[in-house]
Amino acid sequence: MATIHALPLRTPKRRRRIEVTLLDGTRVVMRPIEPVDKAAITEGFEHLSEESRYRRFMGGVKRLTQPILVALTEVDHDDHEAWVAYAPDDRGTPGVGVARYVRLRDEADIAEPAVTVIDEYQGRGLGTMMMDVLARDAATHGIHRFRAYVLVDNQPIIKILRRLGATMRVEEPGVLRADIDLDV
Repeated sequence: MATIHALPLRTPKRRRRIEVTLLDGTRVVMRPIEPVDKAAITEGFEHLSEESRYRRFMGGVKRLTQPILVALTEVDHDDHEAWVAYAPDDRGTPGVGVARYVRLRDEADIAEPAVTVIDEYQGRGLGTMMMDVLARDAATHGIHRFRAYVLVDNQPIIKILRRLGATMRVEEPGVLRADIDLDV
């Protein structure tokens, strides 16, 4: 089975910052999420099409409420980790992506990942890079597998998951469960 190969993380958790170059040459900086990122998350949500919102939240989330923003940005960096990506060379240094995992309560070595990239940045390799960083981070916290749930019509992410070596099965009508072993 293919595995996710992640970038090395060499700095202390609270000061980690990773700079990457996307396929089109755009420079992006990633770092662990902080509560101050609520505004950037809200702005980024506005740059998601209805289809992207539907695919990410598997339903009709129309706006991010304060409780949702708290849940998305105030994480413990162990059982729930999230990374944000910014484009420092773009006007206003917009937030362009978020990747997170949440450890499963009943299976402590498995976490559910989620990656969201604003529409203008999709197809540039950012989602894959963020997944790599997330996998490396998860492995340092004792997580050995990601378990993702995706809509069966979300072909772009299914294609990525297959490339990462995911084993997939139908979880319920319209939803696939994908398990990805982390070998980082």
